[in-house]
Amino acid sequence: MDLTALRADVDRRFALRPNPVHGWEDPHPSAPAREEEYALNTEPQRYAIAAQRAQAWVEALEEAGLAQLRASRTPAWAADMFEGKGRAALLAPTRLGALPLTVVLLDWAGGEANAVALGVGGGEPAEALLLPDCGCDGCDPGSERLLEELDDVIADVVGGTFAHANGGAGESAWVVQSTLDGAWGRNLFTRTVGDMEGVLARVRAGENVGERSLHGRAWG
Repeated sequence: MDLTALRADVDRRFALRPNPVHGWEDPHPSAPAREEEYALNTEPQRYAIAAQRAQAWVEALEEAGLAQLRASRTPAWAADMFEGKGRAALLAPTRLGALPLTVVLLDWAGGEANAVALGVGGGEPAEALLLPDCGCDGCDPGSERLLEELDDVIADVVGGTFAHANGGAGESAWVVQSTLDGAWGRNLFTRTVGDMEGVLARVRAGENVGERSLHGRAWG
């Protein structure tokens, strides 16, 4: 699988999308947001750009024969993250041993398909990402960073480099997870798990680390 060519196809489909929502600059490039901005949500429909990008990925992956698209109900984990209507699709990879990806387009704050939830892995996902994760004016990162985050998670899964380990459920549990640039962790100061890259290397080698670990092959 040529991931560079796949991303180029995503770019092409995204550029040709109907009713495009245009991008915007980071409103806080050099200074923190004002306190009052955290209570405002002045243009929630602008975040439909993330749903349009997710749709371009879905179409490109299905057209390339890398996954089959299966409509599904909005899963419980997405409903727990977000109150609103949603339309879910499961991308089931055609390659054995690859991780499935659930894409949920959500209607938020009176808008339509203006938020995205991504779930990595079948059933209760190891990673559940909501874009935007807040949506208030104070937390607005600009469209470029928003779309980069979405692209990186999907590319990590599709490319077979995604890895995850955790030490239990809930916000108090430790987590180590891959990114395209390396790794991130949470609550590691409460546990001795070794270096993050070392943990992910063990997971990719097939070792069970913590209470749950997850890794899948590349989709093609």
